[in-house]
Amino acid sequence: MSRGGCLDRALLVGAACLVCVLGGVAFWLAEEHRVNPAWVFVGWNTIWLAPLFIRDFRAHLKKPTFLAFLLVWALIHGLLVATLMRWMSVIAMVPILAVELTVGFVLADYMFGIRPAGVQKQ
Repeated sequence: MSRGGCLDRALLVGAACLVCVLGGVAFWLAEEHRVNPAWVFVGWNTIWLAPLFIRDFRAHLKKPTFLAFLLVWALIHGLLVATLMRWMSVIAMVPILAVELTVGFVLADYMFGIRPAGVQKQ
């Protein structure tokens, strides 16, 4: 194995451990402050969209209206995931989440005239 491959695996294990620790701390704090764990779950599902937004919409993150749109979209996504987890199986959730994310991308393009990086209008 090359030196870079070993480093990549070590970083992957470190990232996994960090996610476990942060998740555990979040739920521990929720228990300490008597917050419903469902809200922690909604928060984490909202936060996980941030890397997607940063990667795909980097050039548009300076617009306050676009940031407000992304915040609302992330909150809707987090609430939708928590709601679907309550009443549906994971297999049934996949197409619904695919539609939700697609609608979000289409709305972002329609409202702000943008395309994610690497996608060109024809």
